Amino acid sequence: MNRVRATVDRAAWAERFRTNAILWTLVLLFGGVGVILACWVGLLIVLGLYTWTWPSTTGQVTDSAITIIDLEDSEHNYYPNIQYSYEVRGRSYRGNRFALDTVAWSSSSEVEKIIAKYPRGHAVTVYHDRLIPRFSMLRTGLPWAMIIILPILSLCFGGAAYIVWRMFLRKST
Repeated sequence: MNRVRATVDRAAWAERFRTNAILWTLVLLFGGVGVILACWVGLLIVLGLYTWTWPSTTGQVTDSAITIIDLEDSEHNYYPNIQYSYEVRGRSYRGNRFALDTVAWSSSSEVEKIIAKYPRGHAVTVYHDRLIPRFSMLRTGLPWAMIIILPILSLCFGGAAYIVWRMFLRKST
């Protein structure tokens, strides 16, 4: 009876294991980041839709200013900082959220335009959550930037995960 002795090329096996581990790590990394970002942006979209159902009340601007955040290399980000008071069912509240998708501007001119619309003492329409009236904002609706970013992020991270996965399948066969 002839015996055949099988030999294992340990170096080749170790190289294949390392390659597969790296590819699976990349698939999980890109896919995981894509899923997390998509969920976050999706939540903002759902919240934006929900704010359209919020009732409104009249409030008053108590303070209106530009918040400046210093960045590296003597650059700045500018945010509108609008504080307001309002009343719901006989109870007083204070708020400072301008919109769901308030972003930073690199130029103060855009923020100055927003601040000019909300001077101190000015009457404003305040939108608030029916169940938790302390959740309020001055501008409701969908964060349009997020609607644009969601498909782009999904395509980038999903596409990268797919490409790495296809590479993995090609190498493992």
